[in-house]
Amino acid sequence: MIFFCFNERYNGIFKSQVIEVLKTYNDLGFKIKLISIISVRNFFVERKKIKNAYHFSLVLPMFPFLRFWTVNKYFLRFFFKKSEIIISRGIFATNLVFLTKLKNCKVIYDGRGAISSEQDEYGVYNGTGLENQIFKIEQKAILNSNYRISVSEKLLEYWKKDFQYTSKNHVIIPSCANYDLKSKEFTEKKIGKEEIIIVFCGSSSKWHSFEIMISHFEKFLKYSPQIKIIILSKINNCIVDLINKFPKRVSQDWVEPCEIPKILIKADYGYVYRIQTKTNYVASPVKIAEYLNCGLKLLISDNLGDYSELVQENSFGFNLDYPFFNYSSLKKVSLSEKMRISSFAKKNLSLSSEKIRKNYLNLINENSFNK
Repeated sequence: MIFFCFNERYNGIFKSQVIEVLKTYNDLGFKIKLISIISVRNFFVERKKIKNAYHFSLVLPMFPFLRFWTVNKYFLRFFFKKSEIIISRGIFATNLVFLTKLKNCKVIYDGRGAISSEQDEYGVYNGTGLENQIFKIEQKAILNSNYRISVSEKLLEYWKKDFQYTSKNHVIIPSCANYDLKSKEFTEKKIGKEEIIIVFCGSSSKWHSFEIMISHFEKFLKYSPQIKIIILSKINNCIVDLINKFPKRVSQDWVEPCEIPKILIKADYGYVYRIQTKTNYVASPVKIAEYLNCGLKLLISDNLGDYSELVQENSFGFNLDYPFFNYSSLKKVSLSEKMRISSFAKKNLSLSSEKIRKNYLNLINENSFNK
């Protein structure tokens, strides 16, 4: 069995959605080989990171330039032979498996989002020469796979509406965290006494809407002197300006993934705001799972994957788009609330949960030729 990735560098997302998933399968008794084709740029550095994180992996250089992605099919058939199941992450990886024309192999498409919408709304593939091909590549990945992983109910809706997907061969597995936090770590001392801490953890990608985020943060900071902001992201001009305005109440850092839970567990709210686009409508940001696992309430936008409704139904935070949102609602999150939120996340949004492990196990059982 193979887990196949194409043109992805090692980062926090790769660690949580690839490496940690493979380790979960190892715990379940399945030794899955990772085959990852990566850019020739910094190849040996990236290769070392991946192999150090997961030893049972084969990391190969990609044929230069994404526009020539199909050329990679010529050597992949050799590495894919005799494999009965291939979990392929993303539309290019999935189509490369199709192009090798394997027999007696089931292909599972690991769908992480609305890819053609990402191109239409954010120009993710601008300059690659593939701008007008993304829809068809995604369509083939969805419709021609034997089975599919969807990260949200909303992503399934997108497949049905935009690609006329009608099959029932899929499972919904949201992006999960893998934080093994103990109850004793949720202590009053770590939570603090007076400060209300809001944290943002994420990249500077366009869909994070930094200008809107900074506007929200300014309003929070002006409303109450008790509020402090922690931004775990690479520095940019927006962040610099905010720090200059509130030098003692805003901090910025960019830390290793293993350091993130140590910071999150001390906070009260996790900020995850996205503008209203198809890309965001179907999304399942791993940061939400990380926030909730650490007991944070969410400051969220409307129509963000399956989570905006989840927040409302379970009182897990506040929807910033609601007209009746009141800044006075931002209170210190109690220890009991943090424990309640974290407990929910451990059962529903953690790779160590029985529910999520069962879904991954069933994924293999459903596609086994010997079932």
